[in-house]
Amino acid sequence: GERLMTAKDYLSQARQLDQAIDARIERIARLRALVSGRAARTDGMPRGGGAGSAGSAFDWTETVIKIDEMERALDKDIDRLIALKREIAEVIAAVPDMRYRTLLEYRYLCGWGLPRIARAMHYSEDRVRHIHGRALQMVRVPE
Repeated sequence: GERLMTAKDYLSQARQLDQAIDARIERIARLRALVSGRAARTDGMPRGGGAGSAGSAFDWTETVIKIDEMERALDKDIDRLIALKREIAEVIAAVPDMRYRTLLEYRYLCGWGLPRIARAMHYSEDRVRHIHGRALQMVRVPE
């Protein structure tokens, strides 16, 4: 039903934000490598010197500024993720049944897939799927 999807969407936000942060960290790492000269040139142009090196110095400055902006945005996203995970943990803690809470923590705070949860909880995957559906119905999404 509608409520079930709403709870699932709400709980899934943490994992989605985690992935977005990981992607941004990777982009920053690649830009840093480029600036420090560790990244291989793939365009066939020689490194440094030669004509147009004054123009490329400007490009490096732009890249350094871009890295700084991306890192500041990343810090904000990490702060948001921490607050969101704390809120999601509180929402899960309010679920009365301990099995439901455990499953929801594994799924939405640890990011585990249903097969791994089934092994950890000693249930079949079908049973975990059933409990997951019931657990989502117990979640009270904040306004």
